[in-house]
Amino acid sequence: MLLSDLDTEMHSGILLATVSFVPPGEPLTAYCGAPREQRECGLDRDIASLSDRERQVLALLARSYDAKSIARTLRISVHTVNEQLRAARQKLGVTSSREAARLLLESEGDTPKILGDRQIGIGTRDGGGPKSALPGMRALLFIAGAYLMILLALLALTLSEEGRHTGPAAPTVIATSPGNGSVIAPGPYLLSVTFDQPMMEGDYSFVRISPETFPNCEHRAALSADRRTFSMRCTATAGRHYEVWFNRPPYMSFQGQSGLIAQPQQLLFSVRRY
Repeated sequence: MLLSDLDTEMHSGILLATVSFVPPGEPLTAYCGAPREQRECGLDRDIASLSDRERQVLALLARSYDAKSIARTLRISVHTVNEQLRAARQKLGVTSSREAARLLLESEGDTPKILGDRQIGIGTRDGGGPKSALPGMRALLFIAGAYLMILLALLALTLSEEGRHTGPAAPTVIATSPGNGSVIAPGPYLLSVTFDQPMMEGDYSFVRISPETFPNCEHRAALSADRRTFSMRCTATAGRHYEVWFNRPPYMSFQGQSGLIAQPQQLLFSVRRY
């Protein structure tokens, strides 16, 4: 019987479709068309020969399950999983279980069918479901925990540093009279220095660098009511240039009520000529 004489015919358990051309006199035996079509027909027969369990194992392998995860999912032993894979490789004529899984994936339209009454999902506590995703979740949780610990350590270090610097600060000069770099008129004037916080009474250091540059002043300074400004009455000589230091080692008597010594500050000013 020739294939050209049929619409469809079952031969050797295979359903063959009508083709447009068959060489005259060619028998029907196992004819599936061109060589590529013959290979596909053979593969279809091989896929059809797989048992339900072999399909289940290959389908899970295609989803990147390993042998242990497949065994837990299907509630079978790892040995049984390996036997099912070996049988599937033999039926499909391949040497790799991954290749066998790929062939099943292609034959089912890239969506392998999981046979049986159990739905594949996240593993359950009784060990019945797959747990291949758990190591990845544990790794993510470990990394997240490590980052959290680092952030907490950095926060604690920052707070510690801030606490270390939140104590009393050393007094700082915020104003002088005359102003630094100013030019004043000859005659009496008030030399004063103001700090940013209350100071200790009776402790001050108006430091002289040279007799030629230090003004002629009284020998005692007065402290203002808010305890922030020290002043002395002085007399300016025409044409002179003055330099005064408020604290300069080894003379460091200006200190705040906290006991901290004031930071040294230089004052330079000059006097007009007549």
